[in-house]
Amino acid sequence: MLHPVLLAAAAVAALAITAGVLGGRALANGPPESLRRAAEGGDIESRLALGLQLMMHGTTADDRREGFTHLVDAALQGSPEAQASLGAAYLSGRGTLPDLGLAFMWLGRAAAQGQGEAAKILNLLDSVV
Repeated sequence: MLHPVLLAAAAVAALAITAGVLGGRALANGPPESLRRAAEGGDIESRLALGLQLMMHGTTADDRREGFTHLVDAALQGSPEAQASLGAAYLSGRGTLPDLGLAFMWLGRAAAQGQGEAAKILNLLDSVV
């Protein structure tokens, strides 16, 4: 089991990334259809926003799985915010099973592109692990 400080750091980082992407607004009635269409059309920023929206605010397991899929797609397309969010998800186990190796990989990719929250988590991990 991961150290509680690491889990807390991952949660804080994920919230910071989510707030930045979603502008701090939860989409209370679910994602707008235009966001879903753009995400399904391959728009990287829309995939990231929809993925985070569904992972953080989805009401069903299917919502969270769909959100995770969009997040993975955005990360694979090179979005540093998606990569950092995916690393935080693997670190905390939110939306997926915890996997420290995948957490390090995605956080490293994001940090290499200048994503600040990912770099902070990696520095914390280096000091504890």
